[in-house]
Amino acid sequence: MTILLRMFSLGVLFSLFCQLAYAGLEPKVLGFKQITNLSSAAPSSDNTLLLNNLNPNLGVWICLYYVGLKQGDSREAYHQLALQSDDLLLSSNPQQIKLIADNLPSPQDFALDENDDVADLLDSQLDVTIPSLVLPIDFNRKKIRVYSTTTDYTQSIDADGTLKLSLVSQAQQDFKPLALYVIVGQGDQPEELSSLTSVNALMPGDPGAKKAHQMAMREAFDPKLKLLLMIVAFCGLLYMYKNK
Repeated sequence: MTILLRMFSLGVLFSLFCQLAYAGLEPKVLGFKQITNLSSAAPSSDNTLLLNNLNPNLGVWICLYYVGLKQGDSREAYHQLALQSDDLLLSSNPQQIKLIADNLPSPQDFALDENDDVADLLDSQLDVTIPSLVLPIDFNRKKIRVYSTTTDYTQSIDADGTLKLSLVSQAQQDFKPLALYVIVGQGDQPEELSSLTSVNALMPGDPGAKKAHQMAMREAFDPKLKLLLMIVAFCGLLYMYKNK
């Protein structure tokens, strides 16, 4: 029983120290790209982001912000994208993202360049300005649909600090893409990106839904409770050491 208690205490300490270390990683934006040509089914310079400034020992978070225009009244309108990279451990490669227009929100403010929080973030960390979104003439604002998600990924085993990430179009029907914005970084996910995720009604199976749940659980795990558990675990170890 003593061995089990010791192992449990060590496990609690290790878990808490890992969480505290993870929470201490400052957000760092490494790359940004606006993709306006989403017609290609193969990687190209238009739909690929290349980075060579990654820390190979850390994970990578990727924020996708998609603005599309539903055409007609079909309830079957959709656009299927695929995220492709040999430098990340994906559940499948390419990883498919199917956007069903009627399942996505239609916010009043949808242009990323008008989001001050994200614009300031990119300006301060990358010194870049978000290009203005080019809209069709006489478009119907009610037909605009937005999708957003920020997801954590693990780098491949042979990571060398580079990343090649492509977003390709696999199939679409009555749903015209206007722009896809890609933001890549390491460390904690920036709070500025939470405003993007909040506009998306997360769909079942969306990796962003899982991330939202994880973030909620992390926030619920109060720092005072962490400290209390660490004290309890330390006292338990000290007691077992004196009575072994």
